[in-house]
Amino acid sequence: MLVSLLEPEKYKTPKDVEIAYGLQPEILSIIFRNRRLKRELKDVTNLPPLKQTNLSDSLELGDEQQALYKAILDNDELQASTKIHELRKALLNPSLVNPDVVFDKNLREHLKKIESAKYKALDKIIEDKVRKGEKTVIFSPVYKTRVTRNLAKRYKQYGAVLIDGDVPYEERESIRKRFQSDSEIKVLVATTATTGEAVSLNSASNVVLLDEPFTPAVREQAIGRVYRRGQKNPVEVISLSIKNTIDQGILELLELKNKAIEFMEEGGRLPPELADSLNDEAKSRPIVKQLYTPQQIVRKLSTMMKDKGARRILAAVHRKPGIAKQYTDNYTQDWETSYQANTARVYIHVIDALSEKVDLGMKIDLGSGPGVLSHMLDEETVNIELLKEHYKDKLANRENGNLLATMATLPVRGSSMGLAVASLSFDYTSNEKTEDLIHTERENAVREANRVLKDGGYFVVTLPHGVVDKNASQKLERGLTGLGFEVVPELTGIVRSGDNNADFQVYLMTARKTRQPSAQPRHSELQLSTYKKPSYTMRKKGVVENFDFVDLENGAKDSLDSRLERYLARI
Repeated sequence: MLVSLLEPEKYKTPKDVEIAYGLQPEILSIIFRNRRLKRELKDVTNLPPLKQTNLSDSLELGDEQQALYKAILDNDELQASTKIHELRKALLNPSLVNPDVVFDKNLREHLKKIESAKYKALDKIIEDKVRKGEKTVIFSPVYKTRVTRNLAKRYKQYGAVLIDGDVPYEERESIRKRFQSDSEIKVLVATTATTGEAVSLNSASNVVLLDEPFTPAVREQAIGRVYRRGQKNPVEVISLSIKNTIDQGILELLELKNKAIEFMEEGGRLPPELADSLNDEAKSRPIVKQLYTPQQIVRKLSTMMKDKGARRILAAVHRKPGIAKQYTDNYTQDWETSYQANTARVYIHVIDALSEKVDLGMKIDLGSGPGVLSHMLDEETVNIELLKEHYKDKLANRENGNLLATMATLPVRGSSMGLAVASLSFDYTSNEKTEDLIHTERENAVREANRVLKDGGYFVVTLPHGVVDKNASQKLERGLTGLGFEVVPELTGIVRSGDNNADFQVYLMTARKTRQPSAQPRHSELQLSTYKKPSYTMRKKGVVENFDFVDLENGAKDSLDSRLERYLARI
């Protein structure tokens, strides 16, 4: 935007600048050098020392404020921009939080009573600075409503004055002059938007940032109102950022943006991580790391991999190696209450029951992650996985046959397995027909499962809620029947939590190999639903031990245990 303003005849829009930069990265350096005389503030003024203080190591949330922050963080239903704002509100002043984003009734009803760690710290700072006879400017870069005016009232005893968007423009200068000249006025509360470059507040020697802005320029501008020509005292800038929260993500993003600006000024081509910091902030790595729980990150990346197929997934990993590490590092975080672990408990329940009547023998885990089947059964299995990073995980068993392969090309001899499990991985396969393949990758995955299973061996598939509706499940079951399997009706359908402590839903299909698959292509019957947000929400997180099959049309429930009893009695 800045470049298109500096050179409007050559670059009419920011898009023109983007194209020019791609062709000639040093173009920005040339433009800046021609248009700007670069000078450091210290080179042209004789200013006293500037001290930057970040309270992130000492600021801690109280129990209630921490619970509120976590409740918003755990909310899977918020858009990224909304979530960022609600998290920042929770850190600054819990009463600002929109009650609708908090599912916990007790927290929701007590928002106005939850104490702010930032305000407690701010009270101590102001008291200390006033005792020393110093003035302080409190900047709120993000929030005005129910913040700036309330803080001015909070520090009324110190003569606090206010400059924000609600103060008429013609009154702001007189307020500024009073703050500058009146020794009884120790505090000014202001928004960064109402204190531009020409505004001097150098009678103060302290700047407090309630929040960090998203851009380095806004931060520098706020500091520059106090640390400027005419300043005679040392200046301290205090950031009320809180460690391991969205505040930390914003600080790290600011650091990346500063590096990106330096890169461009030197004419260098931006590395991907710096380029990302200048694009969509909500998708930048520092923000994502603090905006989502580990399991939310896994779900987001899992949704991105749906229907992509091994070739496209590996190509994406090759282009951006960090994606694989991000996925695998988070996969087993908060494991016990994770969707993956609760899904595993469903099929382990089935396997344990089957094992009482059937010798399942050797087992193969298709799309195994770190080896979830092996971990849950506490026995050796053959694991098939695309991402080698999974096998470095703490859950991985090095004694397993940990193979890197696709589900459609298994490096395993035929009729050697008694059980094949494809849990939360079958939907990653591509069902797209290509000219060089007789069958789709998804169909080949089913054919390969049939090939490696012994006659009578079991094939267990789980799919996340949201990708299988009634029509897709019926077609999928017909597809497997045509590919040599007999679907077990008692052990196929939508499974939900039977416990009150947690919400959970997954699609389970259990099938038994009865013959070789037909040569006729069946890929049209293996098409899954286009992902859509399910009506069933999983707001309560927890460990699920009891499960029910649920008929989504009439709401009828039947416990997994009773279904297993009926099936075992039948065979």
